[in-house]
Amino acid sequence: MGRKLRLVMIGAEIIITLFIIIPTILWLMLNFFHLNYKMNRNRKRFKKALKKEGLPETVSAEIAEHIFPKIGLSQMFTLMGRGSVGKQDR
Repeated sequence: MGRKLRLVMIGAEIIITLFIIIPTILWLMLNFFHLNYKMNRNRKRFKKALKKEGLPETVSAEIAEHIFPKIGLSQMFTLMGRGSVGKQDR
């Protein structure tokens, strides 16, 4: 009975890994890359609009970087670990 139970547990672990954990990780990676794509596109548009308004390129780049920052993986995991965005500490 112990050997069969062990095989069932290993099979359950493989199923959980393949059908739950891997798609979740892939979904989080897709969200991360999509977020970076959107931020990068908005940053370029904003920089172009500021340059069109007459600001120097260096200043417009700094302002655009401040408003639409680049997000790295470590920052992404920090944001995910905080819980909901509007939640206050009590």
